[in-house]
Formats: sequence, C-alpha cells, structure tokens
Amino acid sequence: MKKSMGIVVLIWIFVLNLSAGWQIKMSDDGRIQEIYFDGHKMALKDNQMHMIMDVKSGDMHILNPVQKKYWGGNINEFAEMIEQSVSESKKMMDSQMEMMKQQMKNMPPQQQEMMKKMFAMQEEKDSAPVKLKIEKAGSESVNGITCDKYEIYVNGELTEKIWLSEDLPFYDDFKEGEFQKEMLKMQAKFEKIAGDINYKTNQSYMELVSSKIVVKAMRKEAAMMGGGGGWSTTEYVSSKEMDVDKFIRLPKGYTQAPLMEVMNPQSKPMPGQMK
Repeated sequence: MKKSMGIVVLIWIFVLNLSAGWQIKMSDDGRIQEIYFDGHKMALKDNQMHMIMDVKSGDMHILNPVQKKYWGGNINEFAEMIEQSVSESKKMMDSQMEMMKQQMKNMPPQQQEMMKKMFAMQEEKDSAPVKLKIEKAGSESVNGITCDKYEIYVNGELTEKIWLSEDLPFYDDFKEGEFQKEMLKMQAKFEKIAGDINYKTNQSYMELVSSKIVVKAMRKEAAMMGGGGGWSTTEYVSSKEMDVDKFIRLPKGYTQAPLMEVMNPQSKPMPGQMK
C-alpha cells in the first residue's frame, strides 16, 4: 500500500503546474503510465489503475479497467480510508512481529542474538525523526534533456535522486497558479499515512519538485528487518498536446464498488470499512 501511495503522490507532483490539454507518458520501473491533464482536471492511467481527479473540488474516481468497477468520492474520504487501511496493516504487522519474537525464544542463543539486533535496527529506523537534506549534484542529460540533478538525504541516508528541467515541450504551460496551490493542500492530507515517504510533505521538498518539471526520479525502497532496499525509477517518456476530455471523465459501462475491491479485486472489505 505504501509503494502504491508513493507512486500516486510522485505522479501528482509531475503535473503540479500544467495548464493545457496534454498527454504525458511516464515509465514506472518499465511500466508505462499515461497522465491526461486539462485545467484543474487530471487522470492517471495504466493497465492496473485509472484515477480521475478534480483538484479544485477534490472529487475523484478510482477505476479498475479489468473489472470495470469504480469508486467515487472526495479526496478527504480517500485519505481517511487509506489511513484506516494502513493502520489495520500496521496492527497486523505488529502482531506478526510479536509472534516472531515469541518464536525466537526457541531458537539457539546465537540465532536469538542475531534476530534481536535485526529487530533493534528496524525499530530504531522506524522511530527516528525525519531529517531532510537536499543537495544539488550538478547537471546531467536524461534522454537528451538537460537536467539539474538533486540528491535527497533522509536521516543521513541517500533516499532519492531527482532530475529537474525546463527543456520539455509542455514547459510553456508550466506556471504557478490555482492547480499548484490545490495540489499542495491535497498533498498535506496524506502526511499521516505517508509512512517512510513522509519527507515528501516537507516544504523544502515540495518547493523543489514544483520549481521545474521532474524528468526522472529514483527512490530507494524501504528496507525491512535490516535488509537493504532496492531502487525504483519513474521517468518521463514523451508528451503531446491533445484533446483529453474523454480521458478525464468517468467512462460508461462501469459499476460502483467499495474502494478496496476496486484497488484489489481479490480482497473484500471488512464490514463497515473502505466502502
């Protein structure tokens, strides 16, 4: 769930200030995502999910193109539901952790000591306050686009690399305005559920990623139980100006369903949850 939210938040950042009808293609670890934007409305589309949003009203739809189902509501409802789901997941993980600690008592002394160190490292990392440091790391060309490169350090660890540029076809429509302001407000709603990506709600970080177009971003995945995390990459592929009206409207033939069922068709919502 955290990775999914991280991707959604990052994709929103890519289109913070656009103001014309555009189709923008991004690659998320090789998976192509299409962004459609016009005025204060936008849509994010790939083979797994389709999201439509009006940042002015806060209304949004999450669509499952395979199941032909959708959930509709407001960004406040969405944030509350995701927060509830994350909370339930955390309780489950805490319960599993406690079971592992109980099972650890039956392990040989040497293995117990190793497990204790792993638990301690993870707990220390989870409880550490977030300290953000942003460093400019020169200029680089990304797919022929001249970019300024920045490195993001969270609690002293290199966590993200970002390449920013003005050298893109749609940059003329890149300006500060109502869409950016509304998106920044919306971003703040996810502060409680951001988990290991909560540095993205930092004002300095938001000012950086909204200053130009994010051409490429590499983010280190969260490490679990002391193990190292890999890197995920989101990268600009192409863009073209076009009529995007049909992409930013709820399509016909979809039936309404609970949010969890739309986002994960194999699971069913608990009674009273995620509806």
